[in-house]
Amino acid sequence: MGLPTDASAQAAFDQISGEPNASAKGVMIAQRGGARRGAGAAAGHRLRSRRAPAGRGLSGALRPGRRLGPGLGRLGRLGLKLGGGYTWHDVSGHRAVAFATLSERLDASYDAGALQAFGELGYRLEGAGVSWQPFVNIAHVRLHTDGFAETGGATALTAEAQTMQTTLATLGVRPAMQVDLGPARATLRGMLGWRHAVGDLIPTTTHRFPGGNAFTAEGAALAREAAVVEAGADLAFGHGGVASITYGGQFGDGVTDQRIRVDVRLAF
Repeated sequence: MGLPTDASAQAAFDQISGEPNASAKGVMIAQRGGARRGAGAAAGHRLRSRRAPAGRGLSGALRPGRRLGPGLGRLGRLGLKLGGGYTWHDVSGHRAVAFATLSERLDASYDAGALQAFGELGYRLEGAGVSWQPFVNIAHVRLHTDGFAETGGATALTAEAQTMQTTLATLGVRPAMQVDLGPARATLRGMLGWRHAVGDLIPTTTHRFPGGNAFTAEGAALAREAAVVEAGADLAFGHGGVASITYGGQFGDGVTDQRIRVDVRLAF
């Protein structure tokens, strides 16, 4: 199967290399970088986009499982959060390979687990109806992904199980204010910070074709330095219910990661 130019040959290799499988790990690490809020029961939906120089167009889903909430402590205006959690991901991925006379759709599914430990120190300030909390947060994430075997054609890959570990430090401020809406109360909140990452910043996956030698594909790198932003609103209803919408983004080192999450939480 001849290809007319070096550029078309490179494009063909990019399609069959399985790089998006490695990039998915970066998404799972990035979304674990900090303390998470918890409640009695929750249901939610997340829309996410990620733009990076190495993107090759993987489509699929990351379905998260259980995680544990933080332990809280407060002394006056000074607050400390210490906690950990484990998030289980059910990953389903689909790749399209099309060049020359070849056209295939490749599918894979596998499990991944992210173990996280974090600590956060903040100081609460209030004035003019708005609270401000400068904070420093440090989180360490260990992500393990199972091996898998794609199906769907001659270019299907098998991948080895792998582990990556990354530490994320964030310095920032969180503003918040309460708004009365008659029988309901809303909280408007935000976050602006700077994040520094160390450890495994380039996600990799070791692949092989049937009967072939192993090779390593690199995914889109995590940003070593990134601006992080968040804006959201919580609407309290009933006896302890809260509906929330949150926008979050990371921008740095040629990588843009944005997400919108909608949650409904019920307390018992």
